[in-house]
Amino acid sequence: MTEANKRPLTLRDVSDACGVSEMTVSRVLRKQGDVSEATRSRVLAAAKALGYVPNQIAGSLASQRVNLVAVIIPSLSNMVFPEVLNGINQVLE
Repeated sequence: MTEANKRPLTLRDVSDACGVSEMTVSRVLRKQGDVSEATRSRVLAAAKALGYVPNQIAGSLASQRVNLVAVIIPSLSNMVFPEVLNGINQVLE
């Protein structure tokens, strides 16, 4: 395996694969902005073929918006804590 294969895929990899800008790839993946349906399909196909998975934490840092809630629990084996997590999840949804 080469060094290039070890690094995570980036927007640039997807943009190079489908011949559009990184900003266009970003717009397609965020489902925002004005992008033609043909370009959208091409970007999504390239992302799928490459196995690209957006890094949610990097996106949160870039946008300065974090949609994460951290919950620390002592054990999942205790029947109370999974129920607490389900309750938290329901409230947040």
